[in-house]
Amino acid sequence: KVEHFSYYKNVTCITPNRAEASEFLHKKEPETLDEIRVLGEKIMRYLKSEHLLITLGKDGMMLFERGGNIVHIPTVAKEVFDVTGAGDTVIAVFTLSLSAGASVLEAAIISNIAAGITVAKLGTASTSQKELRETFRMAMDKEYINIL
Repeated sequence: KVEHFSYYKNVTCITPNRAEASEFLHKKEPETLDEIRVLGEKIMRYLKSEHLLITLGKDGMMLFERGGNIVHIPTVAKEVFDVTGAGDTVIAVFTLSLSAGASVLEAAIISNIAAGITVAKLGTASTSQKELRETFRMAMDKEYINIL
Protein backbone atom coordinates (compact mmCIF):
# COMPACT_ATOMS: atom_id res chain seq x y z
CA LYS A 1 0.00 0.00 0.00
CA VAL A 2 1.00 3.60 -0.56
CA GLU A 3 1.85 4.37 3.06
CA HIS A 4 4.32 1.48 3.00
CA PHE A 5 6.06 2.33 -0.29
CA SER A 6 9.31 3.22 1.46
CA TYR A 7 9.51 -0.38 2.73
CA TYR A 8 10.24 -1.42 -0.85
CA LYS A 9 13.58 0.33 -1.27
CA ASN A 10 16.14 -1.80 -3.14
CA VAL A 11 13.64 -4.52 -4.09
CA THR A 12 13.91 -6.50 -7.30
CA CYS A 13 10.54 -5.30 -8.61
CA ILE A 14 7.42 -3.53 -7.41
CA THR A 15 4.12 -3.46 -9.33
CA PRO A 16 1.89 -0.52 -8.37
CA ASN A 17 -1.04 0.54 -10.47
CA ARG A 18 -1.25 4.06 -11.88
CA ALA A 19 -3.21 5.42 -8.89
CA GLU A 20 -0.85 3.90 -6.31
CA ALA A 21 2.21 5.21 -8.15
CA SER A 22 0.83 8.75 -8.31
CA GLU A 23 -0.38 8.69 -4.67
CA PHE A 24 3.09 7.68 -3.56
CA LEU A 25 4.54 10.91 -4.92
CA HIS A 26 1.42 12.92 -3.97
CA LYS A 27 0.85 13.75 -7.62
CA LYS A 28 -2.21 13.93 -9.85
CA GLU A 29 -2.75 10.68 -11.74
CA PRO A 30 -0.74 10.80 -14.97
CA GLU A 31 -2.78 10.85 -18.17
CA THR A 32 -0.15 10.54 -20.89
CA LEU A 33 2.59 7.99 -21.42
CA ASP A 34 5.14 10.76 -21.04
CA GLU A 35 3.71 11.73 -17.64
CA ILE A 36 3.81 8.06 -16.59
CA ARG A 37 7.44 7.83 -17.74
CA VAL A 38 8.39 10.85 -15.61
CA LEU A 39 6.50 9.45 -12.61
CA GLY A 40 8.17 6.06 -12.98
CA GLU A 41 11.63 7.56 -13.25
CA LYS A 42 11.05 9.48 -9.99
CA ILE A 43 9.88 6.33 -8.22
CA MET A 44 12.89 4.39 -9.52
CA ARG A 45 15.24 7.06 -8.17
CA TYR A 46 13.53 7.03 -4.79
CA LEU A 47 13.17 3.26 -4.34
CA LYS A 48 16.41 2.27 -6.07
CA SER A 49 14.66 -0.91 -7.19
CA GLU A 50 15.94 -3.03 -10.05
CA HIS A 51 12.59 -2.83 -11.85
CA LEU A 52 9.28 -1.03 -11.61
CA LEU A 53 6.18 -2.28 -13.41
CA ILE A 54 3.30 0.22 -13.36
CA THR A 55 -0.02 -1.26 -14.47
CA LEU A 56 -2.10 1.18 -16.48
CA GLY A 57 -5.49 -0.45 -17.00
CA LYS A 58 -6.65 0.13 -20.57
CA ASP A 59 -3.20 1.53 -21.42
CA GLY A 60 -1.37 -1.71 -20.54
CA MET A 61 1.74 -1.32 -18.40
CA MET A 62 5.10 0.38 -18.34
CA LEU A 63 8.30 -1.39 -17.31
CA PHE A 64 11.25 0.58 -15.93
CA GLU A 65 14.69 -1.00 -15.53
CA ARG A 66 17.54 0.24 -13.36
CA GLY A 67 19.77 0.70 -16.42
CA GLY A 68 17.33 3.26 -17.81
CA ASN A 69 15.35 1.11 -20.25
CA ILE A 70 11.65 1.96 -20.30
CA VAL A 71 9.16 -0.15 -22.22
CA HIS A 72 5.46 0.55 -22.77
CA ILE A 73 3.51 -2.68 -23.16
CA PRO A 74 0.04 -1.93 -24.58
CA THR A 75 -2.97 -3.93 -23.49
CA VAL A 76 -4.19 -6.82 -25.59
CA ALA A 77 -7.67 -6.76 -24.03
CA LYS A 78 -10.30 -6.48 -26.75
CA GLU A 79 -13.14 -5.94 -24.31
CA VAL A 80 -13.17 -5.15 -20.62
CA PHE A 81 -16.05 -6.55 -18.58
CA ASP A 82 -14.58 -6.75 -15.09
CA VAL A 83 -11.18 -5.67 -13.78
CA THR A 84 -11.60 -7.56 -10.50
CA GLY A 85 -8.39 -9.47 -9.85
CA ALA A 86 -6.48 -8.07 -12.84
CA GLY A 87 -3.65 -6.81 -10.61
CA ASP A 88 -3.49 -10.17 -8.85
CA THR A 89 -3.25 -11.87 -12.24
CA VAL A 90 -0.35 -9.60 -13.19
CA ILE A 91 1.56 -10.34 -9.98
CA ALA A 92 0.90 -14.10 -10.14
CA VAL A 93 1.81 -14.56 -13.81
CA PHE A 94 4.76 -12.16 -13.58
CA THR A 95 6.20 -14.11 -10.63
CA LEU A 96 5.50 -17.49 -12.21
CA SER A 97 7.14 -16.39 -15.48
CA LEU A 98 10.26 -15.17 -13.67
CA SER A 99 10.39 -18.43 -11.71
CA ALA A 100 10.21 -20.36 -14.98
CA GLY A 101 13.23 -18.47 -16.36
CA ALA A 102 11.65 -15.61 -18.31
CA SER A 103 13.40 -12.26 -18.44
CA VAL A 104 11.70 -9.37 -16.66
CA LEU A 105 10.47 -7.99 -20.00
CA GLU A 106 9.16 -11.39 -21.08
CA ALA A 107 7.43 -11.83 -17.71
CA ALA A 108 5.82 -8.39 -18.03
CA ILE A 109 4.55 -9.17 -21.54
CA ILE A 110 3.14 -12.54 -20.49
CA SER A 111 1.47 -11.10 -17.37
CA ASN A 112 -0.03 -8.26 -19.42
CA ILE A 113 -1.50 -10.74 -21.86
CA ALA A 114 -2.91 -12.85 -19.01
CA ALA A 115 -4.52 -9.79 -17.41
CA GLY A 116 -6.01 -8.82 -20.77
CA ILE A 117 -7.67 -12.23 -20.97
CA THR A 118 -9.08 -12.15 -17.43
CA VAL A 119 -10.65 -8.68 -17.71
CA ALA A 120 -12.70 -9.93 -20.66
CA LYS A 121 -14.49 -12.32 -18.27
CA LEU A 122 -17.08 -11.53 -15.61
CA GLY A 123 -16.02 -11.79 -11.98
CA THR A 124 -12.68 -12.90 -10.64
CA ALA A 125 -11.32 -15.03 -13.45
CA SER A 126 -8.29 -16.98 -14.52
CA THR A 127 -6.79 -17.86 -17.86
CA SER A 128 -5.95 -21.24 -19.30
CA GLN A 129 -2.64 -22.17 -20.86
CA LYS A 130 -4.44 -22.52 -24.20
CA GLU A 131 -5.96 -19.00 -23.99
CA LEU A 132 -2.59 -17.57 -23.03
CA ARG A 133 -0.82 -19.25 -25.97
CA GLU A 134 -3.46 -18.18 -28.51
CA THR A 135 -3.54 -14.57 -27.32
CA PHE A 136 0.26 -14.45 -27.14
CA ARG A 137 0.50 -15.59 -30.78
CA MET A 138 -1.99 -12.96 -31.92
CA ALA A 139 -0.17 -10.21 -29.98
CA MET A 140 3.21 -11.20 -31.38
CA ASP A 141 1.88 -10.98 -34.94
CA LYS A 142 1.68 -7.19 -34.45
CA GLU A 143 4.29 -4.68 -33.41
CA TYR A 144 3.51 -5.13 -29.75
CA ILE A 145 5.83 -3.18 -27.47
CA ASN A 146 7.12 0.36 -27.57
CA ILE A 147 10.62 0.85 -26.19
CA LEU A 148 10.83 4.48 -25.03
